Amino acid sequence: MSKILFIVSLFCCSNICTQFETKVFIQQSPCDNLFNISKVNVTKSGPYFGIQRGKFAIIEIGGEKQWKRVTWRKPKTHALRFGANYNFKYNVIGYDIGYWLKLGRLDLTYGCNLVCRTDFDVYSFGISPTIGYKFQQFHLQTGYHFLNRPIDTFETNSLFISLRYVFINERKWNVSKNQKSRKKNDEGFFERMKKKL
Repeated sequence: MSKILFIVSLFCCSNICTQFETKVFIQQSPCDNLFNISKVNVTKSGPYFGIQRGKFAIIEIGGEKQWKRVTWRKPKTHALRFGANYNFKYNVIGYDIGYWLKLGRLDLTYGCNLVCRTDFDVYSFGISPTIGYKFQQFHLQTGYHFLNRPIDTFETNSLFISLRYVFINERKWNVSKNQKSRKKNDEGFFERMKKKL
């Protein structure tokens, strides 16, 4: 019963985290102040499908939410995801809650997952640090599962590589002007004319 509560709490935490704004993570680039450029943030979300390959082939399905700060140099992308995977041959199911970060256009992604694996008799929990590369909505990652039970307990991957594709079905743009342009717009036409005279 406690294991079921743990899985439900992981699911609830992922829903709360996906609603968290990433303004805490995002900093303004120095290039954004040139030519009075606005801040542009993009939030994208949708389901993903993928395959994980190691010693065993595993199908993955889940959802991902991405936050991106669009800048001239080094745009930052953050993502939270919740997913499930299943090994049909050996009847092993797993749940993952993950986070990854990308610090540029062509840079690698760095992430970490909280994982749970079970064959419905034995449960195993752990973490999985990952490194990968993202192009468009394809995301190739490799990592290692550090589980609290020996890997021989049931048939699951320890060292793995995975390929996912996110189907974006919701996209929100947030464009905000910087401080100088806000002051000009707030003053109004007549106030600006008085200053010129």
